[in-house]
Amino acid sequence: MNRRRFLLWSSASVTVISGGLYWSSPALQDPTGRYSTSTLAALNAITPLILPSLRNDPQATQAFVQVFIEGIKTLSASQQKAFDALFQLLIHPASKRFICGIWSDWEVASPETIERMLSRWRNSRWALLNQAYNGLVQLTAALYYGHPNQWALAHYSGPPAQVRAALGR
Repeated sequence: MNRRRFLLWSSASVTVISGGLYWSSPALQDPTGRYSTSTLAALNAITPLILPSLRNDPQATQAFVQVFIEGIKTLSASQQKAFDALFQLLIHPASKRFICGIWSDWEVASPETIERMLSRWRNSRWALLNQAYNGLVQLTAALYYGHPNQWALAHYSGPPAQVRAALGR
């Protein structure tokens, strides 16, 4: 096989594989704009490891995931696209296995495995994984501690009365 034929076959193979991965990508959202069950399962598995107060409370975790999804809708379009890309990474079978290190479904993934994934992303030398980790953790913390129901856990009585009045609360 000469060099030209090798390059032709290589580029054709990459195109076919890329197209197959693109077309096999699971949907992030259903036609009504709600996130898929795969996305919600990933968030239900990850958020209790970021917020320890949710670890033994599946109902609180599911309620917070809904707050998280609603919080994403308040972000700019570019930030929403970034989180959609992150969710695609979390639920696509190939990236879930090889980048996240999660070989099972999110519903049955062990907390230790997910904790190792988060630790790898936090300490990764790849800036993209660091950014994914930081974005996920920072948005989770901001939405959790920014929600009035969580202020008591942080021993915070809320904003001053004049700020609440200005906000209409």
